[in-house]
Amino acid sequence: MLGPSGIGKTSTAADFAYDMADSYDHIFWVNGESSTSLRSSFQSIHDWLLRRTDNIPNTDSSRLRDQVRTLLSSSARPWLVIIDNVVDRRLVDPWVPTSGRGHVLITSTNQVSWATQRAKVAIQSMTPDQATELIRMRLHHEGDWDADSEGTAAALAEQLEYWPLAIELACGHLAGCEFGLREAGRYLGQIRDLALNDRDAIPHGYPETLVGAIRLALKRLMDKEELQPASEAAAHALLPAAYFASRQIPIWLLYFSTLMSSDNAVRSGLRHPVVFGPQAKVPFTAHEMHRALRAESLARRDEPLCTLPQQEWSTAHCEGVDDTININEIVQHVIRTLAEGHTDVSEILSRAAYHAQGWLTAFLEANDDKHLLAVLPHVQSLASHAGRLGIATDTLAVMWGNLAGTYVLRGKLDDARQAFENELEYLLTRKEPAPVLELKTRSQLVDVLRNIGEASAVWLPHLQRARDLAFQLADSRPEDVSMAVANCLTVLSSHTGQGALEPEVQALTADFASLRQRMPATESLRIQHEIGQINDALTTGLMTDEEVEQRCRTLLKDNGLRGPQRLELTGLLTESLAYQHRWNDALEHLQTIHPFAVEQPLHPQVIAKTLHNVGLRVGLAAACGVPECRTALMVLIGEADAPPAPGCQQLLSLLVSIASRMAVEHLSLQAGVTCMLFKMQMLRLLEAVCDREHDAIREIHEGLNGLDAAALDREDEFGWRLLSQVISASAVSMRLRGD
Repeated sequence: MLGPSGIGKTSTAADFAYDMADSYDHIFWVNGESSTSLRSSFQSIHDWLLRRTDNIPNTDSSRLRDQVRTLLSSSARPWLVIIDNVVDRRLVDPWVPTSGRGHVLITSTNQVSWATQRAKVAIQSMTPDQATELIRMRLHHEGDWDADSEGTAAALAEQLEYWPLAIELACGHLAGCEFGLREAGRYLGQIRDLALNDRDAIPHGYPETLVGAIRLALKRLMDKEELQPASEAAAHALLPAAYFASRQIPIWLLYFSTLMSSDNAVRSGLRHPVVFGPQAKVPFTAHEMHRALRAESLARRDEPLCTLPQQEWSTAHCEGVDDTININEIVQHVIRTLAEGHTDVSEILSRAAYHAQGWLTAFLEANDDKHLLAVLPHVQSLASHAGRLGIATDTLAVMWGNLAGTYVLRGKLDDARQAFENELEYLLTRKEPAPVLELKTRSQLVDVLRNIGEASAVWLPHLQRARDLAFQLADSRPEDVSMAVANCLTVLSSHTGQGALEPEVQALTADFASLRQRMPATESLRIQHEIGQINDALTTGLMTDEEVEQRCRTLLKDNGLRGPQRLELTGLLTESLAYQHRWNDALEHLQTIHPFAVEQPLHPQVIAKTLHNVGLRVGLAAACGVPECRTALMVLIGEADAPPAPGCQQLLSLLVSIASRMAVEHLSLQAGVTCMLFKMQMLRLLEAVCDREHDAIREIHEGLNGLDAAALDREDEFGWRLLSQVISASAVSMRLRGD
């Protein structure tokens, strides 16, 4: 269904679902506004359907799509999926179910995207009878509806060009007037005058009266100030709301974005996300502000951010945080147009950015993936509008940095790079230097650049500048410098260095190491340093596997560990246990990593590294339990270990399962980890060889031909090269024998 915003597409879709409810066993409503909202909505469908199946949940986007489509296509019950407010067909096409006993209904304002779609309906403005009936219903006229009322309503609808949103706004206004429908003539005169004053705010293809209706609704809110204090706040709330995503705007986020500056928030010690309880002594609450917006038909209640039972709430999840509203896109457009001509938009964006990124950071630190994904579109929308308007402030720069950090944890490194570079661009053009923020930004950006495979010439200048800033700030900001130095050393330790650049890497490493000696030893840095030592020990053998295990277990007892640190330590512990051939213990700890790849799609770099390192050790051991593999090992290196205990193959199966649920692009996010898709397919082939599944062996073995394995020729890839040769030889042997 296609048509401009406010024409009634969503209402038509909802009416269709209501009228046809008896024809479907399942009706699913999907927010198609962004890739994040699509994923969140399909996750809800996934969770709902899995209550009726025994499937293991998948949450990587591509696998989530496949899983939901499979569940729907195999359902014996009829279903309806409504994908509402699709902005870009390219985003939604991969998600659309293509088989099964169901129907898909899509609403969109983008006529061009769907030009080639055969099954489409253009939603037009209402018929005169429909518009008149809507006015009667909205104004709750029953017994007193006479011929004069019918005529007045018909004339009003005609002047509003039968546009549903304009009619809703008019009814919201008239319902609050003493004389109701008899005020229609004066109302039309007011909105025409207001529309004439702001012709630039009228989008192409929309009636002039719509802009006037929106402006009059704002004026009424302001005029109610003395009687209803929440009304003026509601009018002001539309300014930040116009720059958020249109759906699921948290009302308490909007409340504080409207009423509390970042300076006041800092002075009051505000901790996001904050919600005022019923006992709070405030002039009005967010819900009263929301009611004022609803009274003028400027907002509607929306689906909650999250519907988890209270026992599953994160530490950042409090009562009321899930309450949301939505605001029509055309209302947002008009408000933005009016604001950008008469208001300091940089202050509006900065205040909203301060609170939105505060919510984002709180959910990030609480490992609350569901709320993180729900808030992310609002931060992205603010960032997009700031970029469109060329607005940059300190608060927006911090928001860019936190947005980049979120992208890193989700494995979206290209987006993270762009966000960090936007932040850095602002910092370098700032009138007053901001060396602390610049140091933090460069130290994080360089890690992203390394992990996406940029050449040393691209990221070394950032390290060199970071070194200079670190020396400059070492005495005045030691804690900030300590963290940045630790980040830089982590990057340098993972770089082998080649050719003429190697001396520069060595010099930088020495400089940062000397700085680390001067810095205070905070608890966080101590943990990070120990994790680095454990990583080095597993590579160089400077500690025994038992010593590594003990250090990991000791650190994991610390309740103050951040989520990524705990995940990395669990991976290192699993690796040390695999080196000791303690398969059941390794399996137990790998199972705690499994949810991060399946239920919480965060930290893919850490998971990929664990799969890589543990996979090699487990693969070599599992191969020794297959006669064909043992023969290949004897031919290649002249020896083979004893067959492993049964727990080894269980561990192999879990590794394959985790790898299969990760997005392909996430498997190679860790710098220095090469040919990951090929390596994980090799483990999958080994699992098939162990189980002697000949059809799977043939399919996987033939599929390896197109995968990149060139880097296996490097000296440091001897282990994986050997394992690959052994598995391939065994697969060929089994295929030739056909037994």
